[in-house]
Amino acid sequence: MLKESYDHHLEHRKKMKEQQKVTEKRNDDEIKLYANAKRKMADLRKKREGELFQSFQSHQQAMVDHLATLIKEQVDDEDSRIAKAVAERDQKRVQEEEDAKTKTSLHAKGNPKSTVSNQ
Repeated sequence: MLKESYDHHLEHRKKMKEQQKVTEKRNDDEIKLYANAKRKMADLRKKREGELFQSFQSHQQAMVDHLATLIKEQVDDEDSRIAKAVAERDQKRVQEEEDAKTKTSLHAKGNPKSTVSNQ
């Protein structure tokens, strides 16, 4: 009877160890699944953050490009207005010089009517 009790005890201990191994394996599998899921979520989060950052960068670059275009157009417009004003001033000065030459040549010829008609 003692041997039977001992054999029964050994068999019971063997079953307990097997159950413990099965439980540990099941726990290990769950831990691995959890770790894999957590890693995948971290990867997805990192990917999404990268996409958002890239989107922000693209939007910011588009705004910078648009503003640069507006500033360039404004500078070009200002340059053309300045060039036009300078050309008009030069034309006016040339015209005044020509008018002055014409007046002086008419006065030199003694034609007093030309001074009256120009006024």
